[in-house]
Amino acid sequence: MSGLLIAFLAIVFALQNPSPITVNLLFWQFQGSLALVLLFTLALGVIAGILVCSPIVIKRNWKIASANKKIKEMKRALADQDEVMVKQEKRIKYLEENLQLENSTKNHEQTKLPE
Repeated sequence: MSGLLIAFLAIVFALQNPSPITVNLLFWQFQGSLALVLLFTLALGVIAGILVCSPIVIKRNWKIASANKKIKEMKRALADQDEVMVKQEKRIKYLEENLQLENSTKNHEQTKLPE
C-alpha cells in the first residue's frame, strides 16, 4: 500500500516538474525529463528491493516447509504411539481379566477342598 502511495506521489511530482535534466553517473551522461528519470530510479529501487528481499523470503519459505515436514512426521509418530498404547491397554485389560479369572478359580477350588 505504501509503495503505491510513493509511486503515485512520484508521478504527480514528475508531471508537475517536466523540465529536462542531465544525469551524470560515473562515465555516463544522459538527458531526460524529470518524470522519466524519477520513474526510472523508482523502478531501479523496486528491483533492488526485490533482489535484497528474495534470499530472505526464500530462506523463510524453506524453513516453513522444513518445519511443516517435521510436524507431519511428528504427527505420524504420535499416531503410531497412540496405536501402540491402545494395543497395550487392550493387552493389559485382557491379562487383568485372565488373572482375576485365575484367582477366582483358585479361590473356588480352595473352598471346595475338604480338610
